[in-house]
Amino acid sequence: MIKINVPWFLRALCGVLAISAFDQLAAQAVSQITGTVVNAHNGEPIGYAHVGLPLRGIGVITNEKGAFKFYFPSDFATDTLTIRHLGFSSRYIPLEQIRTVNLRISLVPETYQTEEVVVRADPDWPKHLLKKAIDHFKDNYPSSMLQMNAFYREKTQNSDDNRFTRLMEAMVDIQDYGIAAHPDRIRIRLNEFRKSTDFADYISERGTKRKLFGRQNQLYDILLQDPVRNYSHNDIVNSAYTLSIYWLKVLLTEPTARVEMRGVTSVDGIPVYRLGFSCKGQDGILYVNSTDFGIFRIEYFKQKFPLQLGALKDDLLVDGRLPMFTDSSQLMLQVDYQRIKNRYYLSFIEWTHLDKIKFSSIRKGEKTFSYNTSLLMVNSITTDRKQMEKVRLGKMVHQDRDLNGIQKKYNKDFWKDYNVLLTTPLEEKILEDLEFERSLEEQFERN
Repeated sequence: MIKINVPWFLRALCGVLAISAFDQLAAQAVSQITGTVVNAHNGEPIGYAHVGLPLRGIGVITNEKGAFKFYFPSDFATDTLTIRHLGFSSRYIPLEQIRTVNLRISLVPETYQTEEVVVRADPDWPKHLLKKAIDHFKDNYPSSMLQMNAFYREKTQNSDDNRFTRLMEAMVDIQDYGIAAHPDRIRIRLNEFRKSTDFADYISERGTKRKLFGRQNQLYDILLQDPVRNYSHNDIVNSAYTLSIYWLKVLLTEPTARVEMRGVTSVDGIPVYRLGFSCKGQDGILYVNSTDFGIFRIEYFKQKFPLQLGALKDDLLVDGRLPMFTDSSQLMLQVDYQRIKNRYYLSFIEWTHLDKIKFSSIRKGEKTFSYNTSLLMVNSITTDRKQMEKVRLGKMVHQDRDLNGIQKKYNKDFWKDYNVLLTTPLEEKILEDLEFERSLEEQFERN
């Protein structure tokens, strides 16, 4: 069994333990470390670094400001804390030597020059390397049932005045069957949920949003954006099978696609290739392990991507174009994976995309869109079926059910102590935009 992070400790603290195995672990004494991970050269915070005990298979991820809070059983006090991030030398700190609960951990940048690593002169070699990475999917990524516990956050923002209009957060269990299984088999259980008031003035567009941007439920939709998980099930050429515009296969099949070496970074002293790519308006970088060809990270930069205007009803277009837009839109995706015991598991996804059609906040009568930024941070992964509390059909959230329409009692005590939330605070602008009538706490209680 693999566990990344310790959700049973968090649930024990919040009084939401579910199965007997968790009860047994919760009875153990729990220790806590908080701290910040920074660049040793300039003191800048390092976001999304992994902090944990790899031999125990538990850990957390730092937030954008490099901060973390890590719970672990006191019985592990003789273990060594490991801190890792792409491009930096890892740090190893015996827990017995930690004299404070609030650490400042410096990581030294680890620079590889491309010429220091064997790189062929063949201009097609980067594409061959990408193909090799894809061919190794079945060896590097899970192909059997697993369960993830994760934190989900969804922020909606106006495209015209950049004002935030909605916030939703959840603690969820995700049941999946690996990269060979169709994504329709994924089940999600909503354990805890809270939402603000929705302040946007939307236009009714029932069928339109589904055709243009996907499912109503962005919690499922964000999982469909994972280019590795859905590689074998996605097809952007045949719209009937299109799950996401993010499809690695097109980089191998499209004649105009460019894949090139952008340098070499490292993780744990192992060279990691940075493959830059460009194809049909999409630009990004893949980080590929030079030894086992596993992909650590996929980045799609903010880009302009043509929208299929035929999916829109005529009354939602202005002179045949998207309202207050050209025929393109800004999109962005980052997916991180963590290597544990020779397998790569989903660690983090952040996805920015167009959301719903609405009336403009600054130009009366005009139509525009809202933007949606969704974040999924995996807290734990369980691969032993005996340790899973399976997501039953009657308890799962329907894939087409809009999260904003879900009513679930706000558990104030849970959110007050939720570890992930404490290290992933909201930016000030969200608070300013959403609290003009009443506080978020009041909104969570009412909604």
